[in-house]
Amino acid sequence: MTRQKPPGVSWQSFIERQILDAYAAGDFENLPGFGKPIPELDEPDDELWWVKNLVKRERLSVVPPSLEILREVEKGLERVWTLSYESDVRQATAVLNEKIRKANFAITGGPPSTMGDLNVDEIVEHWHAKRTS
Repeated sequence: MTRQKPPGVSWQSFIERQILDAYAAGDFENLPGFGKPIPELDEPDDELWWVKNLVKRERLSVVPPSLEILREVEKGLERVWTLSYESDVRQATAVLNEKIRKANFAITGGPPSTMGDLNVDEIVEHWHAKRTS
């Protein structure tokens, strides 16, 4: 419960007293973000700052599903090129193909997906070529 301002005490004095008491009690020690710059302080004013922060914080996608699958496959292939074993490459490509199939089946809104299954043998061949060069 909050304390009530006593009569005859100004709001400024009352609030300053609460701040000093909290400081003496250590309530301001080890706060998150202490010593770090305030994020986005140097960015220009934006009326939709809260929407952008929400999208970033909640990891929401504002991209149509057909474009999202393209981005996901691109990231997945970047990861494939770093794998060490052919069996891992085949497995990762199979996972990507499953995601493509699910996306193609589930997309009901936005532009249609034109993404087809990846050719596992071609991916493996390309992976071998990258490793030898």
